[in-house]
Amino acid sequence: MNRHRFDRRQYLLLLRLLRDLGSRREITSQFGLDGSAMYLAIPFFVLLGGGASLVTLAHPPTRVFEMLILGMTVFFLIPSLLSEAADALMNPAEMSVLAWRPIHGASYAAAKLTYLLRAAVVVSLPINAAPAFAGLWLPETRWFYPLTHLAAATLLAVFTAILAFGAIGLLFRYVAVRRLRSAATWMQLVGALALPLLIELVPHANAAGHVLGEGGWNAAYWSAVPITWFASLGLAGQTSVTAFRWDWGVLAALTCVVAVVLGSRTLSRDYMARIGPALRRPETRGGGRGVSTRRWMTRLPGRPSAWATSAFIRHMALRDWQFRRAFLQVAAGLAIMLGSSIARSGLASPLGVRGLANSVQLAPHLLGILCVITCSIVAYSDYYRARWIFTRAPKAASGGIARGIVATLWCSFIGVPGLLYAALGAWLWGARDASVFTLYSTGVASTYLGAGLWLIDGIPFTLAPRSSRGIVAQGLIVTLMVIFIVVVAVQAYLIMPSRIVTTVVGLSLMLLAAGLIVASLRSIEGHISTDLASDIRETDGDVVALSLGGRTDLS
Repeated sequence: MNRHRFDRRQYLLLLRLLRDLGSRREITSQFGLDGSAMYLAIPFFVLLGGGASLVTLAHPPTRVFEMLILGMTVFFLIPSLLSEAADALMNPAEMSVLAWRPIHGASYAAAKLTYLLRAAVVVSLPINAAPAFAGLWLPETRWFYPLTHLAAATLLAVFTAILAFGAIGLLFRYVAVRRLRSAATWMQLVGALALPLLIELVPHANAAGHVLGEGGWNAAYWSAVPITWFASLGLAGQTSVTAFRWDWGVLAALTCVVAVVLGSRTLSRDYMARIGPALRRPETRGGGRGVSTRRWMTRLPGRPSAWATSAFIRHMALRDWQFRRAFLQVAAGLAIMLGSSIARSGLASPLGVRGLANSVQLAPHLLGILCVITCSIVAYSDYYRARWIFTRAPKAASGGIARGIVATLWCSFIGVPGLLYAALGAWLWGARDASVFTLYSTGVASTYLGAGLWLIDGIPFTLAPRSSRGIVAQGLIVTLMVIFIVVVAVQAYLIMPSRIVTTVVGLSLMLLAAGLIVASLRSIEGHISTDLASDIRETDGDVVALSLGGRTDLS
């Protein structure tokens, strides 16, 4: 039997099987298989597109509006689809279910691509629904603009999904099996940062006259950017059009076709048997250095459980693929934002300055945002079955576990950066400004932590991944960035100009953060006690059933 050929009957069976596995929550990390996650995502993307539609109030040129909306669509599509494709094609649980079946490689790849296309359309259409009709307010559009815009957005989503599918296939083709997951993480990181980097580079290149020079959007090289292809389709029949150079466009299109064909050919083969054992093995790293950490962790109340929880979190954070890729995407994006700001304004003292010119003022807020996002994702892991470790802990250990969680997060996002602020500030600004800013930044970041702790759903790295968490994280990032803009403006004009006001606000935030952390600590402790009691009852029930000769599924 040729296992590389496409079997229509097997393709339809795989579609039904994957749909059933998704509805039964046996494959929980794939957005395209999770109907509830899709229902949650659609309102969020509709609101996002509605907010972007307000740009029409400024009456921009239609081609600029088209490029802006399609660019925003790609901004959300690329990281989502790369993540979706990686989840779909590197799922250890799914490998153990399907690897023993005589599945045709092409049929399996087609089934996965179908659900990937479904996810792409669910992201793209809600984002573009409001802008498609808002575009009618622009003077250069005609009555059928919503139809052409939605057609362009749909084809852009399909194109991006196929390209993401081919990109993952190229990883299988050229990267060693044991490095696949790390390579996929870096591919998703590059994909997520491509557009922000372009946004940061374009103004500098524009100032030099290299990108948006006298040719503007009609410059020949824009024809090699796929967004321009679909923008031309969206503007078909309208008064405003984009100039399209076929030589540049065809060359870029052929490159995409070659990448997709090579990647698809690889995924159409029996790669499941090749990577299954590798995916079932946890990624390992060198031995951890936990001696110094142990010394201060053992001083915490409930010291054995606090230290053990801290060590568990630190080691899992370095090994878990789901956590690392989500954390790195957010951390790298915020680092680019901070780095570009520092490159423009330098490292002058943030105190005694009125206005938004000083970039150092952003640092504690960006770290706080990263801390909140970490709290929202830290409970989920590929290796969530390791939660049985905590069932061996005594009943009184829940307090120590909670303190270990909070202490690890506080030291990672507040303690270590605080030492850096103090040392670097004392060298650059003097001891007075360094101490005031360190106090203030500690209060700010601790307040973010106190709020973020309420988002922790359970013991870190003990829950199965959920596809809906990606949508929640995107909504959380958008919300935090809006808060960030408002708070930074207030800080720049009302707080930082006065060192006395900065000190008072810093002390007030420290008190507020202490109250939030204590309250959230009690909540986390209560959740842990309930979860551990439930796990112990389930484990005891399984043991009793086995001892009585019962048939119990422990998988």
